[in-house]
Amino acid sequence: MQSYKSWRSYQKRLQKREARKRWVQRSLWALTITGFAFLLVWTVKGGVLSKLWEGTSHVTRECEGRIAPTTTLSREELKEILDYETLFQAEGHEIAFTHRGRSFTAETTLDSGFQNYMAQRIGQARSLMVGFVALDPATGHVLSMVEANNLDGTQKVCVSSCFPAASVFKIVAAAAAIDGRGISPDTKLAYNGRSHTLYKSQLTNQTNRYTNRVTLKDCFAKSINPAFGKLGIFELRKELLESYARRFGFNEAIDFELPVELSRISVADDDYHWAEIACGFNRETSISPLHGALLAGTIINDGKLVSPVIVDFVVDSQ
Repeated sequence: MQSYKSWRSYQKRLQKREARKRWVQRSLWALTITGFAFLLVWTVKGGVLSKLWEGTSHVTRECEGRIAPTTTLSREELKEILDYETLFQAEGHEIAFTHRGRSFTAETTLDSGFQNYMAQRIGQARSLMVGFVALDPATGHVLSMVEANNLDGTQKVCVSSCFPAASVFKIVAAAAAIDGRGISPDTKLAYNGRSHTLYKSQLTNQTNRYTNRVTLKDCFAKSINPAFGKLGIFELRKELLESYARRFGFNEAIDFELPVELSRISVADDDYHWAEIACGFNRETSISPLHGALLAGTIINDGKLVSPVIVDFVVDSQ
């Protein structure tokens, strides 16, 4: 009992000591803040700070009289201003142009070394039309965008959607299968016959001793048409094919500083057509090289489809 009372007394002494310490600390803080407030009032009214403020205000007023109001250029305006050929033939990053009587300089995102290298490579190509686009998947910054057109010199290849999407559309179909149907990359898919054909006889659920079984991951890597065709018929069907095509930018305008033709897709009410769409075995689903680069970038960028950017910023003479 005696020890208990001694312990209680000890605790009370500790509590009083802590209370006195807190009171002293608060008093010191209050004195410090009061002194600082007094000093601040004095400097604002007639001390150093007021003189500095007067000097700064004078400089600000002088600058306001000299600098013209800021002009904002939208992407829609840049589409009308920027010349497609000039943009890709310019040396280095900068492109000079005039708009509404004022001179501007556009700084592009293009990597001049990469751009020159690809221009030389594509210049040696024997194809009638070639378009190459490389971009940063996280930012959408276009690093290289070059083309050659020996068929119709007026057509802008990289932003033209005259090309069949072909097996590039397997990116969309694979994403729809994983995200929309819960199929994993290691799910086994069965198919009969050759890998790069698409006969109706290959699109049944019947299996036999000649049936091949391959994971979705390997099926995508090897671009196996009948396996993707069966995905289109039995798993994705019209609704998911249309939905994920839109999510990946088909039939949707691409926001860019240059006009880009719409990538097109139309899904009929026919199961064989679903198979053709899913594996890209048709000529109706069309895409531009720029959009193709965006599709690849979407997978690398954790499913985020970014808008492409080729103009980093624009400055005027000031």
